[in-house]
Amino acid sequence: MESGNSRRWSWSAVVISLTLAYWLLLFVLTHVPIRPSPEPGKGSLDKLWHVLAFAGLAFLLCLVGASRRWPRGGLYLAVLAAIGAYGVLDELTQSWIPQRSADLRDWVADLLGAGLGLAAYSLVAVFWERHAAAPRRPAAQADGKDEGIASGG
Repeated sequence: MESGNSRRWSWSAVVISLTLAYWLLLFVLTHVPIRPSPEPGKGSLDKLWHVLAFAGLAFLLCLVGASRRWPRGGLYLAVLAAIGAYGVLDELTQSWIPQRSADLRDWVADLLGAGLGLAAYSLVAVFWERHAAAPRRPAAQADGKDEGIASGG
């Protein structure tokens, strides 16, 4: 039987690996040269993609911190700081790529995404804690098959 501590380590390793893979994919996608839009003046979903991508990164970073049992307040601050710093680095290094440039609005979208990811994680964490803390009934009772019901009593 696996101990709770080794199970936590394996869960932590999975979450860390998934987060690193996601972050690497995010870096690659933000550094691929882009083709100019065939229809200038058309609205772009670029900022929405930034918000969604960095929301995902923030959520995953929160999972990493939770798997290591970091206190939630400090975790949120660390995730926001890490994403803020990474967003700046990401934008600055994009200027080295053809058809890419640093954009302050992209960085703001990154931070908005981080906030969205933190909010989503917070909601999931609260739900999970309430679910985990809820008293559990034995399976027989949950199915309506406890002795009182089965015996007609």
